[in-house]
Amino acid sequence: MTVSETLEYDFVIIGGGTAGLVVASRLTQDPNVEVLVLEAGSNRLMDPRISTPALYTSVLDDPDFDWAFVTIPQEHMNGRCIGMPQGRALGGSSAINAQTLVYPSPTGVNAWAELGNPGWDWSSMASYYRKFQTLNLPSDSVRKFIGVDYVDENVQGKSGPIQVSFPESEDQLAKAWVDTFQNLSFKLTSDPFGGKAAGGFSNPSSIDPNTRTRSYAASAYYAPAASRPNLHVMTEAFVERIILDGKDDGVCARGVEFVSQGESQKTTAKARKEVILAAGACQSPKILELSGVGNAELLQVHGVETHVDNSGVGENFQDHVFSGISFEVKDGIPTADDFRDPNVIGAAMQAYQSDRSGPFCRGGVGSYAYMPVVDFLSHDGKAELKQLLDSHLPETEGKSPAEKLHSDHVRSILESPDDTSTGLFMAALQANLDRGPSPRDIFGMALPGNYITLCASLLHPFSRGSVHINSSNPRQKPTIDPRYFSHPLDIEILARHMQYLEKIAETHPLAGFLKPGGRRNASNAYVKDLNAAKDFLRSNTVSNWHPSGTCPMMPKDIGGVVNERLIVHGTKNLRVVDSSIFPLQPRIPSISHSLTILDSAGNPANNRSIILQSPSASNQPPFLQKRGACLGKSDDVLPFSQRAITDCPSGQTFRNSYCKGWENPQSYGIYCYLHPRREGGYEVHNGACSHGEVCVNIRANPYSRYPIAYCVSSNHWRVLNLPLQNEECFGEGEGYEDSDYLVGALSAANEAVVLRLTGPDPTQVLNATHLQIEAQSARELFGAVSFSTLPGQGSISACNDCSQVTLQPVPLETKRLHTTLLLPAGASGRLYWANVIP
Repeated sequence: MTVSETLEYDFVIIGGGTAGLVVASRLTQDPNVEVLVLEAGSNRLMDPRISTPALYTSVLDDPDFDWAFVTIPQEHMNGRCIGMPQGRALGGSSAINAQTLVYPSPTGVNAWAELGNPGWDWSSMASYYRKFQTLNLPSDSVRKFIGVDYVDENVQGKSGPIQVSFPESEDQLAKAWVDTFQNLSFKLTSDPFGGKAAGGFSNPSSIDPNTRTRSYAASAYYAPAASRPNLHVMTEAFVERIILDGKDDGVCARGVEFVSQGESQKTTAKARKEVILAAGACQSPKILELSGVGNAELLQVHGVETHVDNSGVGENFQDHVFSGISFEVKDGIPTADDFRDPNVIGAAMQAYQSDRSGPFCRGGVGSYAYMPVVDFLSHDGKAELKQLLDSHLPETEGKSPAEKLHSDHVRSILESPDDTSTGLFMAALQANLDRGPSPRDIFGMALPGNYITLCASLLHPFSRGSVHINSSNPRQKPTIDPRYFSHPLDIEILARHMQYLEKIAETHPLAGFLKPGGRRNASNAYVKDLNAAKDFLRSNTVSNWHPSGTCPMMPKDIGGVVNERLIVHGTKNLRVVDSSIFPLQPRIPSISHSLTILDSAGNPANNRSIILQSPSASNQPPFLQKRGACLGKSDDVLPFSQRAITDCPSGQTFRNSYCKGWENPQSYGIYCYLHPRREGGYEVHNGACSHGEVCVNIRANPYSRYPIAYCVSSNHWRVLNLPLQNEECFGEGEGYEDSDYLVGALSAANEAVVLRLTGPDPTQVLNATHLQIEAQSARELFGAVSFSTLPGQGSISACNDCSQVTLQPVPLETKRLHTTLLLPAGASGRLYWANVIP
């Protein structure tokens, strides 16, 4: 494979996930800084499977959305392999997580500073925890009903990009959760966001209360910045290695080699200032090792040249694990298990589409509790805890300095009367945790009946594992060995929390929702004694999907990979900015913590800032220095888009202006920036606007990944006229000339089939009497099929070379078309609906 092109930017960011997009947003606030973000996944901003809160489980283990990592067999978990979903889309794991928002503790944050990271303490970081979010409270009645009276507006965020909210409904189970903890003498002590709280509460989710859609890195950080001319985001770009130059402490990152989807040749993106690695705790150590940063012995085995010998790369892996018991609930109590019934799904979808109400508005978990080990609170319990810790934590024998700091930190939490060691939570669904590793099997509703699952998560594990390459092939997934439960204290602590779940289930009012003698999710899901709890955990514990720590921020001599400014030890300009830099696992999900540290890292006023200086004019790329005409030579390839504009658009003269091409982040077209004559107008090449028109505004199309562009010369909105993708559809109104309306799409044999309604305007489309099904690249399945029908009347079938195709229209709402297409025997498909946009 040869290198075909070379691009150049100030900063090249590897990974368009949570970390990469936050940093890119902050860096490009300076208009003189050119930033390229390379993301292996796709832009799914308009995909309803991402934006609809309750649909997050539908994308898990799907390679279009999820890296779908799996660990090697875990010795202390009966040899099971554990699934570990990680987002593969713009927005990363914030695009596929359960949207649960929980909070950090001062103890956990201060421990980072104690590991040799000045400035990474609670007093320095607290303001950034508030900065990333805006808390939106429910109505007074809901707030009182589900117990959200704990909110202290002095510690909550009020103006951050991530929208945080509660369901706007009086949830009986959520109320029962809060009241049960109060009856157990664990009423919430204070606002958890303040860092010190214990007890049960209703937690918010990262859901926009106005649209009831997921609020995540792509929507909150990328979308508002997408139109910046200095921000370039390339999706479906697989990074193979970082180009390094030099040895020992003088290594410079010169750029990145990557391969675009569908391309056979590599592209090099040069970095004038820095390369920023934001690929996540499983991918960042892999990319470092493939680039020559890591344990020299391991790199030699796989034929990788060593630039920086650091055995800490890929070590220190930490993760939250959790287990849970599913309890069958009484008949008539709604849970997610109701979605077995297509009628329930249809009603839920209708409620969501019509007025953004119903169960599709909810994320995964809305009932949480921070708890200590209750068994250790009594006088005898404290003595038992001391004996347990002393027997498993010898003072210094066999410990590195980092290991000792780690164990001392977790021990202090267990012994402190003010700290908590677990997160207990409730999910209104069944979880068959022994059926993994795929999340689809775990959440597959294999058991009859309806359930709630009470769970316990180990927030501060002692066990640590590793992530390493097993080949020099960049496409090969790394070997992930978390070594779950390898430290015996982890199962000792979690087993006691599991026993407390039995206590919660026996306590009213929550006990009143459970069916007497009802089923549970496993035959051994009865954990009345400690040994039974441990036995259950070995077969029913899974990852909480919060990997971290594999490029830890610590001094190199104690196992660190980056320093307190996030620069890789031994390099001058290579940084890591994702959850892999966590030296110790925080008690909150890595998404929340990443948003915080990255807002800090990207802040120019902070001494950790990535922004060093603005580029001088002499350092600007050549195409920015050209004036008077468009680029016209075939070798003048426009940065990022990998395409050249070989001629000026017909009928236009660019006097005293320049044509700057960059990728349209919401399409496959290229923006052309006309300056100064068009006052900042954007012409979209290969996109929506025709030659002679200028696109001055682009708005989101709620039914497609492609936006609607406003073209000035004809003063109308137009949908980008681009190929329809699988399982996507869009509608469009005035000005869509010489083309059919693209109304719907379905998937058959993994190939798109487009439903086209002919008609010159939206009214005629809605009243169309002729409907043609055109099979694009799937003709061998469908043949050529066409038939006529009137909306809302009967069904007609007609088919060539297939068994049966039936169109069954349903009554129309204003400007909305609903149809159902039944596929031939053996085929599979989904039908989506589209609004015709006036």
